[in-house]
Amino acid sequence: MQPGEPTHSEWGFENSQNLQPIHLHLLVTGEEALVEQIEIEVDNFFKVKIPASLKKGQSVVWDASELVKLYNEKGQVIKTITIDKSLPHLPKGKHTLRIDAAFTGGKEPVIKGTVKLKGGTEIINK
Repeated sequence: MQPGEPTHSEWGFENSQNLQPIHLHLLVTGEEALVEQIEIEVDNFFKVKIPASLKKGQSVVWDASELVKLYNEKGQVIKTITIDKSLPHLPKGKHTLRIDAAFTGGKEPVIKGTVKLKGGTEIINK
């Protein structure tokens, strides 16, 4: 990152069905990467922080409930976090997801994201 460069990524996706919850999966890549202070924002109105640190190969899975699961690089649950709110149900149409985080250590850490909805899965990454 360069000084003054935004630390967030914004992804656009479309819900082709009626009102439904989203299923979010975030995976950390990058040599010796460490990601902290993950903040998720949906459609510029819903914002929440995930109180966890993730290393390369670890992931966060949020199925729209109040539980967020952290997985290690082998797909085993290492921690379950209770969040005080669940991801919003999204109406039909276009939506945006913004992810912000503090990247400390490692070379070129990246968060790859997947949003799952009924009617299709669109993999989004930067």
